[in-house]
Amino acid sequence: MGIVFEQVLILFIFVAIGFILGRTKLVDTRHSQMLSKLLVYVFLPCNNIKAFSSNCTPQYLKENYILVLIGFAVLFVLMLVMHFLAKPLTKKKYDRYVYEYSMIVPNYGFMGYALAESFFGEIGLLNFIMFSLAYAFYIYTIAFAKLTKSGFTPKKLATNPALISIAIGLILGLTQLPIPSVAQSVLSKSSSCMAPVSMILAGLVIS
Repeated sequence: MGIVFEQVLILFIFVAIGFILGRTKLVDTRHSQMLSKLLVYVFLPCNNIKAFSSNCTPQYLKENYILVLIGFAVLFVLMLVMHFLAKPLTKKKYDRYVYEYSMIVPNYGFMGYALAESFFGEIGLLNFIMFSLAYAFYIYTIAFAKLTKSGFTPKKLATNPALISIAIGLILGLTQLPIPSVAQSVLSKSSSCMAPVSMILAGLVIS
């Protein structure tokens, strides 16, 4: 219990740092978009590649593929339930989509990854990513089509940095191809930035 409290405290200290930086105007909160892009295009992909390439072996998949199926099952139930719960909230169709999305998708990306790795280590993070694959597909297919009114575009799914990095990590993990030491250092150092930067960003947004 003490370890859990310590990890949560560390994460919330980073949130507090972001909050203070935003409140004191030392950092312009409008620049939080830069941190968000660093997370989406650098730190999160490196985190995914590192977790999958190190731990996602054929044996791991054989024992844990059920996590993906459970993730899709949970998502399906949530979509069904939230579709009916959102109806009484508004008569506007687009607003219903927003309510549905808000109730279906948790903040599993930035904060979820940080918490999972802090509490359960790299294997716990990998299990979490496997479970949340369903949400990634939902966000960049059904949700993207509804919220942008642009319809489903396969390009959006195929060019998503999170899914691309998972695919790369999966290939490296299953084939056990050696990764050069320099590349391993880049992955490791970038992955270490994931939790602090995501929590600082959360603090900036709150401020």
